Order: sequence, then structure tokens, then C-alpha cells
Amino acid sequence: MQTHGRPYSSVEDLSCIAALTRRAYAQAPECNAWSVARFDIWARHRLADAESFGRCAWQGDIHLWHDAAGTLLGAALVDGSREAALILDPERRDLAGSLLDWVEARVAAKGLAEPIAIEVLQGHTGLVRLFEARGYTRSSDYMVHRKKPLAGTSAEPVLLPPGYTIRPRRTPQDLQQRLVADKAVFNYEGTVEDYRSLQQAPSYLPELDLIVFSPAGEAASYCSVWLDQANSVAEFEPVGTLPEHRRRGLARAMMAEACNRLRAMGVPTAAVDSWSESPAANALYAGAGFEPWDRAYGWERR
Repeated sequence: MQTHGRPYSSVEDLSCIAALTRRAYAQAPECNAWSVARFDIWARHRLADAESFGRCAWQGDIHLWHDAAGTLLGAALVDGSREAALILDPERRDLAGSLLDWVEARVAAKGLAEPIAIEVLQGHTGLVRLFEARGYTRSSDYMVHRKKPLAGTSAEPVLLPPGYTIRPRRTPQDLQQRLVADKAVFNYEGTVEDYRSLQQAPSYLPELDLIVFSPAGEAASYCSVWLDQANSVAEFEPVGTLPEHRRRGLARAMMAEACNRLRAMGVPTAAVDSWSESPAANALYAGAGFEPWDRAYGWERR
């Protein structure tokens, strides 16, 4: 089947890539390392860059492949100076070489000093073989992709220490507390504009943008849960607890609350990712019932 590649042209392209990501996940979850939520979050950050700061260089870092009828079959993107992503239609995995060719050419044109990592799920054996044949090296660490079944399961106890409470983020003051917490936990320099842009993502759920408040009324732990409505999969990203409030079961209670809300909504599956080198996160998610289903390794070529 004849295909053609083209550069990014408009915001509609982001919607088309999001739709491809959802369609691909429904057919073969192992095909693409980037989840629906991850692409939605990435796209909203890029749009916020353009709308708030006039930063549009990222538009040159996206390329799309269509068939003769205009159906999107693949997309490649270079995310700044850190990583790149290949997003494929499972029925056109043969396009992976063309996507990788474009990424390599784009990285060379940008003149980046360090190699870019491209994540590949271990279950996508054809893509693994392609990277091996191209001389790429797999990272020793990896991202653990985890899932938890919710359908047909009972509500979980939400066990908080005395004085702590959980509720969705509602007020401007809540947003400011979330900004402070993200800085303390992940050193994330998000702005109010960034968060408001994220709230426009298709998979954002305001009722699952949760904060655990301390007895003093300060944010102690927090999470956001994103829903891929097409595939009925909810994804936690991020989950964080401020250092002074750790080892009190706050994150575990918050995730139980979120899962109970998802059950009430009829969502059958929840997911979360964690680095292999993060023992605390892996212990939390395993204890919360999230079982590994695949691994995403970063592949680099120096």
C-alpha cells in the first residue's frame, strides 16, 4: 500500500496522532511505548508552550505518515533533546524503518550532542529486532508498565492517618499547593498556564485530580488519573508524596480512593508506570495490586 510522509501542519495533527494511539492500543497494547495519557499530556504541554510563550520549534519535530486515503498510519516525534517516540498502526508495523529513518535525520539536523533514547516495549519483538539491526543499545534500566483489574472487584478500604483528608483539586489555592508539591517531589517547574492547559486534555478527569491534605490543610500527597475512554483504561500520572509526609500510607490510600471512584464509573482497568530503579514506587504499586505486564527499554545509538 502506498504511503507518504509529511511534516506537522496544524493542531488537528495532534488530534489525529491521539486517535491513532487509541486505535493502536485497542488492537495491540505492546505496539507503542507511549500510552494514550502520555501523548495527551505531551501534546498539551506543547500547546501551552505555543499559546503562552510563542515556543513553536516543537512543530518541526513531528512527522506523519498517511495512506492514499488520508488515514494516519504512523507518526514520529523528537521530544526536545532527551528522547523520541515512534507511534505505529499495528497493521503497518512495516513503516517502523521509515519512522526511524526520519528520527535519525531529524536528530542529525538538530546537531544534538547527546544521543536520544527511543522507548520500545519488550513485547514488540519486531521493533526490538529493528533497533538491534540498526546498532542501537538497550538501556539496563526500564519502565515497568503495570495494570490492575477493577471490573468485578470490591471497593478498597481508604486508610488515612487521623486528620488527613482526600478530595479532588477544586480551588485556585489547591492549584498553588499542587504547584508547590510538584516542585518538591519531582522538581517540576510547572506554571498555572501549564496546568490549565492539561485540564483540556481529552483524557483529563477533574474528579480524579486528587490531593491528600494534612491536618494543617497543606498538600501532602497527590495524583492525577487520566482516562482513555475509547479503551476504558485509566492511568495514574503522576503519583507523589512530599518527603515530610512519607511512610504514612498516604499514596496507598489515595490510590485506593481513586480506584474506588473508577469502579463507580465502570472503568475496568487501571494502569501505572514506574522506573525499575525506583524501589519505593514499585513497592507501592505492587502493594496496591498493579501487576507488571510489559517493560519499556530506552534504545540509544552513539
